Amino acid sequence: MKPKVFFAATAVAVAIAVAAPVSTTPAAPHQQAIVVTSTADSGPGTLRDALQRASPGTTITFEPTVFPPDNPAMISVNSALPELTQGEVAIDAANAGVILNGRGLEAGPGFHIVSDGNVIKGLQILYFPDHGIWIDSGASNNVIGGSNATPYVACSGDCNLISGNGADGVHITGQGADYNLVVGNFVGTDATGTAAIGNAAMGVAILEGAQHNRVGGARAGESNLISGNVWDGVFIHDSGTTYNTVLGNYIGTDASGTAPIPNGNFGVNLGNSTQNNLIGGASAAERNLISGNHSGGVNVAGSGVTHNIISGNYVGTNAGGTAAIPNAGPGITLGDGVQNNLIGGSTSGERNVISANGDCGVRIETTGVMDNIVSGNYIGTDFSGTAALGNADQGVLVHDGAGPNVIGPGNIIAYNGANGVGVYGSDTLGNVITGNSIHDNQGLGIHNSEGGDTELAPPIVTYVGTRVIRGTAPPNSSVEVFSDEDDEGRVFEGRITADEQGDFTFRTPQGTFTGPNVTASAIEANGNTSQFSSPRSPAAPVVTRELPGIVGPTQVSIEPKVVGTNLVLALFCVLFFGLTSTLFNSILKDYRDELAGAFGRLIPRPLAGALGAVGSSLRGATEQGRGRLLLMWLIVLLATSFIDSFLDPDIGVFSPERLGLLLTLFVSAVAVSGLELGSDLFAHRRWAPTTKTESRVQWIGIAIAVACVILSRALDFKPGYLYGIVGAMYLMPKVAGIASSGKRAALVLLTILAGGFILWTATAFLPAALAELEPLFLTIFLISLQGVFFALLPLGVTEGGDIWSWRTSAWFVFFSVVFFCFYHFLLNPNASDVQALQQNGVQALLILISAFGLATLILWLLFPFRLRRKQVSGT
Repeated sequence: MKPKVFFAATAVAVAIAVAAPVSTTPAAPHQQAIVVTSTADSGPGTLRDALQRASPGTTITFEPTVFPPDNPAMISVNSALPELTQGEVAIDAANAGVILNGRGLEAGPGFHIVSDGNVIKGLQILYFPDHGIWIDSGASNNVIGGSNATPYVACSGDCNLISGNGADGVHITGQGADYNLVVGNFVGTDATGTAAIGNAAMGVAILEGAQHNRVGGARAGESNLISGNVWDGVFIHDSGTTYNTVLGNYIGTDASGTAPIPNGNFGVNLGNSTQNNLIGGASAAERNLISGNHSGGVNVAGSGVTHNIISGNYVGTNAGGTAAIPNAGPGITLGDGVQNNLIGGSTSGERNVISANGDCGVRIETTGVMDNIVSGNYIGTDFSGTAALGNADQGVLVHDGAGPNVIGPGNIIAYNGANGVGVYGSDTLGNVITGNSIHDNQGLGIHNSEGGDTELAPPIVTYVGTRVIRGTAPPNSSVEVFSDEDDEGRVFEGRITADEQGDFTFRTPQGTFTGPNVTASAIEANGNTSQFSSPRSPAAPVVTRELPGIVGPTQVSIEPKVVGTNLVLALFCVLFFGLTSTLFNSILKDYRDELAGAFGRLIPRPLAGALGAVGSSLRGATEQGRGRLLLMWLIVLLATSFIDSFLDPDIGVFSPERLGLLLTLFVSAVAVSGLELGSDLFAHRRWAPTTKTESRVQWIGIAIAVACVILSRALDFKPGYLYGIVGAMYLMPKVAGIASSGKRAALVLLTILAGGFILWTATAFLPAALAELEPLFLTIFLISLQGVFFALLPLGVTEGGDIWSWRTSAWFVFFSVVFFCFYHFLLNPNASDVQALQQNGVQALLILISAFGLATLILWLLFPFRLRRKQVSGT
């Protein structure tokens, strides 16, 4: 059966099991009360007499003065007690101390229930030669126990102590023995739950077609302690024995779940055609603790044993999942022809922790064991998946003809004493090992031996970059890529399909590989899975260095809340800048002379003279031909690229990485400026062919780069590149006329933006031979987008001022689009909803808004407001 088919069948099984109406009370109210007042075995006032007189609806209680709760009195049973044939009889010793001692019997159980709706609670049922309690064919809706008043400490309240009996503690058998509950009992121990008084066979056995019975429960006090029994803790067998659940129990430990009280064989044993049973559940309250048992934790074995689910349990650990209480054998065994069973599940609650066991974590063995799934488990770790609690042997062992089965996805298989997953035997084929985290095992991560999974050849990795891996694998196989500190596969990075020649190229959607080494495994069409490839480390960058925080098309959030949040923020900022810049620009225009005078008074004359001399020399240098202009332009680009390379504090000052980063930034800046220059030449020929243009180098770019380095380091912006690369538009041609300059600016900036987006989109489709150009393409995109963003600020000294003066609507639309892209693609690619407002990008944005608003306010106070007040006072 394919995994999807199996999961569908499993879901149906679980739904039926969970939906099954299990009654927790007798079907009808009790109408008669009989009080036991004698410890004798027979005669008036005895338990035997009460059972003989009981009718449907009778409640039998015990006189506390005769049966003190703190000092239980013993009833020595010398002949078999009457069978419960009436139905709806409650034997309630919850408020008394009653010991039923069956040592005097030659044969027979403690109680034999052959009717419906009976309740037995609060008794100590000890040393009967047969079963402690026997629920026979056709007996349904009976309750054995109830709510233990001191769970995980001692047996009290409704708790029955069912121990030392000659067969099973609780035996439920036959068709029609359905919907019975065994809850809140101690089965196989003493009343303190610290020592074994084992039943001679099973703790609880469900056999021969009994269905929909529940052992344990998720409510407070419903957990059973099932430990110390001579054979299995819980035994579910036979065809037709279906839809039974075992949940919330401690099986093989003491009452506190911190020490072993072993069952002599398995903690839970499913066999002989039983189907659709659930061991555990999806919540912590449904979790079974199955630890400390002699032969193993859970055994699922036998032809016809199908569609059982083992999920959410701790197998081999203490109750907290933090320390070892090993099962002496495997944690979980699948053998002897079992099919379509599930160990684990797709949610965290369904995860089994299978650790610290004396053999393998999971053993899958023998011919015919197929279509089983082991997924989502922690195998060899504590409950958190991080601390070591390794199984003594392999994490998962598949051998002796088992297959096909699926190991994964979502398992953590770590810290085990041998291999993470071992597949052995020439007839052990088709076992898929997929999507797991396998690391820190004593042997190999995956080990195929003796022909297991055909010993499929692992991929050969020919190249590893920090974002891409290339290599060869079996043709048309699925190649799974991992990263790890060593030679296994701690982090599953993703998968790709090799082509017909076996070539593959994988690009990680996470941006960079997580671990220092990269490995890969191959899964061919029949499910056979290879070992991990030899580990490879990413090659050192040659020319380009990847800039953190620059995202490719596949990494941008498309969540509606994220897009909406960023769009609203962008529109707000566009309105703010537009309205504020109107006042700012008008002040610069109307009070130019006053501003120049104020600026002159602030700068000492010697400094002003020096600045003037430097400015004249620079202007002179750029006016002496196109060659000199081009040289000065390249010098400014190189200087700003070098300064911006210091935005990354992790790069050494004289390291090769700095050279790579410097070249990346410089080449990107040249490319963006080339787009600007080409589009500007076209605009000049189109709109002002007869007008002379003046090109100037913007030396102020160097000062801006220095300021951005200081700002990013001081505010600990991560990554600083988002605020340091402010554009490469250092050539500022001017043409006459508002319309011509506005159209020229719009065309130039639109060309730069389009070019950046084309390269950004291309990164998602780069062929393997050009994969290492991705950092360069993304850097060009980043520079173009940020350059356009800063150039579009609606100030008279920017390109945005030209567009603003020419056509306000065009500026508004253009700036809205650019600002949204700037914020969404760079500053907030992956955050969601309100979290978007907590990113560093918003901090930078607020600083920019505050600075611009404050500068505008200061200008207004210093000039229009002050001068108008002078005019008013003068008149």
